[in-house]
Amino acid sequence: MSGAPRRLIDEVVETVCKCKDMQDDGVQFQVIKALLALVTSNVCLVREASLLAAIRACYHVYLVNSGQKNIRTTARAMLTQVVEMVFQRMEARALEQAAERQLRLEEVEDDDADGAEAGAMPSLGGSGAGGAESVNGDNMNGGGGFASAEHRDAFLVFRALCKLSSRGLSIDNIDINGYAGSASASGEFFNDVVSLASKELALELLLATLKNAGPTFKTDGRFVYAVRHYLCASLLRNCTSSVTSVVGMSLKLFLSVLHDFKDNCKAEIELFVTNIFVRVLTSENSNYEHKILVLEVFSHICADMGRILEMFLDYDCRMNERDLFKEVTNALAKVCKASNPTDPEADRAQQTELRQLSLEGLNAILGSLRSAVQAGAASGGAPDDADAEDVDAVNGEVESLDSPAERPGSPRSTVSSTSLTSLNGSGANGSGESLMDMFKKKQKTNEALQTAALKFNMKPTAGIKFLQDQGIVGPEPDDVAAFLLTQASANSRLSKTAIGDYLGREPDYNEGFNMRVLHAYVERIDFTGLDVDNAIRKFLAGFRLPGEAQKIDRMMEKFAEQYFVQNDHGDLPSADTAFVLAFSIIMLQTDLHNPSIKEERRMTKEDFIRNNRGISNGQDLPDVVLGGIYDRIKVTPFTLKEDDDARAKEAGRSLLAPEMLNPFGESAAGRRRREAMSREREEMLRKSEAIFKAKGDGSSTTYLRHQDVRPEHHVVPMFHVVWGPSLGCFSQLLSTTSEPGLVRLVLRGFRLAIRIAGGFELEVARHTLMNALAKFTTLDTVTQMQEKHIDCIRTLIDVAIHDGNHMHESWELVLRCLSQVARLQLFASGAHTDDAFFSADASALIHEQNGDGDNALKKIERFFSSGISGGQPAGDKAGKAPGRRKTRGAEKRGSIV
Repeated sequence: MSGAPRRLIDEVVETVCKCKDMQDDGVQFQVIKALLALVTSNVCLVREASLLAAIRACYHVYLVNSGQKNIRTTARAMLTQVVEMVFQRMEARALEQAAERQLRLEEVEDDDADGAEAGAMPSLGGSGAGGAESVNGDNMNGGGGFASAEHRDAFLVFRALCKLSSRGLSIDNIDINGYAGSASASGEFFNDVVSLASKELALELLLATLKNAGPTFKTDGRFVYAVRHYLCASLLRNCTSSVTSVVGMSLKLFLSVLHDFKDNCKAEIELFVTNIFVRVLTSENSNYEHKILVLEVFSHICADMGRILEMFLDYDCRMNERDLFKEVTNALAKVCKASNPTDPEADRAQQTELRQLSLEGLNAILGSLRSAVQAGAASGGAPDDADAEDVDAVNGEVESLDSPAERPGSPRSTVSSTSLTSLNGSGANGSGESLMDMFKKKQKTNEALQTAALKFNMKPTAGIKFLQDQGIVGPEPDDVAAFLLTQASANSRLSKTAIGDYLGREPDYNEGFNMRVLHAYVERIDFTGLDVDNAIRKFLAGFRLPGEAQKIDRMMEKFAEQYFVQNDHGDLPSADTAFVLAFSIIMLQTDLHNPSIKEERRMTKEDFIRNNRGISNGQDLPDVVLGGIYDRIKVTPFTLKEDDDARAKEAGRSLLAPEMLNPFGESAAGRRRREAMSREREEMLRKSEAIFKAKGDGSSTTYLRHQDVRPEHHVVPMFHVVWGPSLGCFSQLLSTTSEPGLVRLVLRGFRLAIRIAGGFELEVARHTLMNALAKFTTLDTVTQMQEKHIDCIRTLIDVAIHDGNHMHESWELVLRCLSQVARLQLFASGAHTDDAFFSADASALIHEQNGDGDNALKKIERFFSSGISGGQPAGDKAGKAPGRRKTRGAEKRGSIV
């Protein structure tokens, strides 16, 4: 503690740590041994600053001895042992305190019982409260606000490791894995290699800490705070790193956080999944290794029914949360359907692996839903009774990452009464609204927003009126302004051009309602402390500025007024000055970045300063202020995110054009792609950190666990989310690939989806899936039949055999398939083809007018029987050979039934 005198053990540790800079290997080895003996001693404990100094010294020895493997290995082992010991001591001390509290409570109860027998009533605020207070007071002894000194040591070590892992790399935008061994590496690069080694070691120690974490670490408020604010902040940076090893360890840490701290990190989990993982998967600039790592995480999550159910309940069923389960499903399907899942330089094997992992993720979701159905059937709560063979196969094929196992009796296995109450129909927020009602309401709201977006983009006033009629937007201008501002900052379908036209309408239009919306819109934006050009950039981020000068004038006038109110102490003396300067900045933006203006005719910095002479109540603004505005506008123009994305997409198409590769390095396309990914990484990090800080310490809503509900009751809404994207993915892959592994996964997905749809009598989904599968048998088309088409036939028949009781009208597709197969078997056995039955002889036989009808019928029968029996000997020979070939082919492919 800061005010405590230094102990002898502290002096000893400091003396040993000073020897860490000596270059002699023997000395550094002895430093490690001495520090390990000091820190692990139970006689004279090393605490706080001395403990951190010992860890830093071992870190230093590990980093500077890059060529001495023995010393590095010893230093790493020492650090692992010390960190593990610190947290073990804390858990042991927590158990001792719990035993002491229990003993004291028993003594208090005995005293109360003795007093009651003697006729004395104990005071509610006396001995009982005093006993509890003494226990709590004893918990804080020696800890400076912590439960014990051991708790404080563990907190300091954990925070130090998080900070070490958060240090950035100055060359994070290059492939450090391929360049680290270069003999010409500069000093700056060498420093980054050392920083990378430090980061990787810190992440390894953090991962080991979370894997071995005890109940105190998982439940103590200070450690939960440290996980949310220190560890999650570190993971934000490291999950967007360009170094594959760092990303891999960070994703494993994320899985540990998801397993043990999801109750307290609900907002952080949403942030990671939506802002980082989904964007990495869907970005055209992400590299192959990072996509593989994210797909492995998603497959690991999706293979656990409890996790995906919790994701659905806690995000997709909440009105103010993102649709996490839906976004994960769509991201997996997008990777499957991508014509170029990774960069063009990747080989076919990499593309196939990406598709295979994304397919495994989708099949894992369907398999988890199927497992929930079977669990319900076992307990009498589900309508389906098919076997679990395929689900076990799917779950067995999904490669799982290392993650702590579920521990019975852990704090996370308890069920809160609030959670059960909300699920039983009394509402999560006391409104009497169940989660399923909230999910349906959210779906209707999203559908209404889609309709409103179409109306708004065609006629903004009609779109706003539709939203007001639906009750999504209130009747006041402030309500409309809040909605437009929210949509401006989200991935909305509202056209930014339409929003600008709506806000820029004339003062008398719509009885002045639009003008009042504009004023409310501007007043809701915080410009405090921003330079005027950055304030304009923030103002214009939500809409496209109209092209008419009068509309621009009205909008910038209101902006200038609000900016001056919030920054009246700045360089601008009045709102009029702010308005003139703002309008001048808009003109500068047009002049500098309009492609139709020739370079020699563009405005210079001197021109811009001269044009703004005397606008400050007859005085000039400082040249440094105007010059800074000019430089910032020239380097970074005012743009909308949609325009940036469109340009990036167009640039991505140009990267696919064939070009000469640089024989001495990467291609120009690869370099541009890497630079584009670096910009995306910076944007992801900046946006994520802003959201992370904005959420602050706000408490999350109650986190519902899968133990709180019956999973089979939620299979249908989850299946409605997943079957559409899955069908699109399956259909495209069957149309474009013949890779046996991919075809096998697609057909397994078809089987699982059809069984779920049939079991719950979802007619539209079942018939659509069956129709798609029947189409890929190609029995109704004239096309060359391949192995995958035969596998589709086998899958269709297998589904009919095992789930025929739930096929209903879909039996028509099965029977048609069987009829076509029987027809082909007849042809293979030597029977006449269809055109033989409609030959001239057959026609004459059918239309013969002489003789009675019975004789004609007998002749027709003889014609058909002779056509079949006449070729019988040849048919025997011809019928056996195809059978043998088919058997050999089936043995070679392996049965998928």
